Amino acid sequence: MQESTLRVVLIYRKRHEGVYSIEELFHSIAGELADKVEIIEYETGTRWNILKDVWQLWKLDADIYHVTGAVHYFVLLLPKKKTVLTVHDINHYLRDLCGVKRWIYKWLWLIWPIRAAHTVTTI
Repeated sequence: MQESTLRVVLIYRKRHEGVYSIEELFHSIAGELADKVEIIEYETGTRWNILKDVWQLWKLDADIYHVTGAVHYFVLLLPKKKTVLTVHDINHYLRDLCGVKRWIYKWLWLIWPIRAAHTVTTI
C-alpha cells in the first residue's frame, strides 16, 4: 500500500511592487520540502475576491492550509483542524493604527484568526 503524500497549501497575500515580502522566505522553504510534501503556493487576489479565493482553496482539499502573509482573515473561512497561521509582526497595529481602524485590525487580523486557527506560529 502506497502512503499518501501530505498536501500543504501556503497562502500568500497578493504581491505589491517594491514591498519586501515574507512570502519569499516561504517560497524557499517550499522548495526544500518539495521532495517530502506536496506544496501548493497560492497567492490571494484582492480583498474583493475573498470568497472566490476561499472557494479555490477549499477545492484544493489540502491536509494543511498555512496562512503565511498578511491575510490572516482567511483563517476564519478555512477548516480549523487543517489551518496554521503565522503571525510575522504586529508593528503596523502597534505604531500606525488608532481608533476604529485599530479595533478592526485587532479583531480581523489578530484575535479572531488566532482563535480560529488550529496552530499559530510567530516570528
